[in-house]
Amino acid sequence: MNQSKSGIAWGYVAGGVLAFFLGVFFLAYPLVTNAVIGIWFGAFFAATGVVCIINYITGNGLAVRSGWSLATGILDTLIGILFIVFPLFASGMLSIFLGVAIIVSAIFMLANGGTVIRSVSTGLFIVNIIISILFIIVGVAMIFNQGMMTTFFGFFAIFKGIELVIEGFVH
Repeated sequence: MNQSKSGIAWGYVAGGVLAFFLGVFFLAYPLVTNAVIGIWFGAFFAATGVVCIINYITGNGLAVRSGWSLATGILDTLIGILFIVFPLFASGMLSIFLGVAIIVSAIFMLANGGTVIRSVSTGLFIVNIIISILFIIVGVAMIFNQGMMTTFFGFFAIFKGIELVIEGFVH
């Protein structure tokens, strides 16, 4: 990563500031954010499903031409349409998956923090522990309260933004 002569990792700082403000946006407009996320994932699933169906019909693509690939295409398309029509349902499902992903990420942060980050800086090691614990709390909350996904994801982005800014100045 490019660093200036002052030793500040500006990429970390810029990414941290961006994540922080994205988190603030999530907190300010939770329903809009939920709907946009649901529609975006719906469009993704629908597009993948249509591509699978087209590949099945034309015989193109890397997948073996079978009924399973056609069924996957149809299922993905139907899920995509469902998510587009009911975007808040989609964001609720996504909330569970993101909650699990955040918890797993926090566990890996703790595991790496014990070996890699501790050797770099004791202060950064302590920040890593605090941020990891906050991530686990946010992840659990996202799993059990899907209606507030963007609120918890907003806090996640804010915590990550703060962590990145601190890392940028510590490097």
